[in-house]
Amino acid sequence: MNYSDNAENSKNLQALFDRYVDGTLKYIKRFCKFLVPVTEMSMVMTLCKILKPLLENNMKNLEYIFVYSICWSLAGGLTEKDGTDYRKEFSTWWKAEWKTSVKFPPKGTIFDYYVDTTGESPKFDEWGKKVQTLDFDTSLGH
Repeated sequence: MNYSDNAENSKNLQALFDRYVDGTLKYIKRFCKFLVPVTEMSMVMTLCKILKPLLENNMKNLEYIFVYSICWSLAGGLTEKDGTDYRKEFSTWWKAEWKTSVKFPPKGTIFDYYVDTTGESPKFDEWGKKVQTLDFDTSLGH
């Protein structure tokens, strides 16, 4: 089922945009710096592009998928600049600001997790459990 085919799904998705997007953009604009400037419009467009494939046939985990998507689309481009780790700062802010049913684990940053929807209920799980460590020999060159 497509998320736009159902009025209730559209209403729930709009509610998540209303709850999270404006406040998150305000925080980023006020407290964060990017190495490469990114417009708010670009961040929101990226959010929509991330959401579209993740929500096709998976509306039951809507808020988890939305939270994962908004964190990566709006703040995934943050990094360390001028001695401040803006990605870590954003993660700390997010965990303190959004006290909802969707909670990231306290360990690490929000960027250390992905949404695992394979079980009965969605949960955040560590990327390290899903992605294998790559040993790269720098002496080999490119």
